[in-house]
Amino acid sequence: MFHLLVGLDAAAALAYVYVIGSLIRGRSRGPFRASVTLFFVSFIGLALSLFPDFIPGKLGIVEAASDSSTLVFMLIGIGLIFPVMIGYNLYQYYVFSEGYRP
Repeated sequence: MFHLLVGLDAAAALAYVYVIGSLIRGRSRGPFRASVTLFFVSFIGLALSLFPDFIPGKLGIVEAASDSSTLVFMLIGIGLIFPVMIGYNLYQYYVFSEGYRP
């Protein structure tokens, strides 16, 4: 586990260096991509360092989970709504991009 966290730390440091380098070079997309990478690497590191506890020493995954019927209901609900949300976000991206001409 420690080796994985060290690898994530190195990836976060490289993403930070890339953000600074892209800003110095004046690139427009590099800092955004590196910032997103930095966010995801940091979030994965936090999740791995806390696993399997949600509240260290107090509340674990099994104690925090809901009843099985509730989880199935939520899975079906999210399964129906998530594609609609992704489609709408893609449509927004298309409409507000530079290439869109009505």
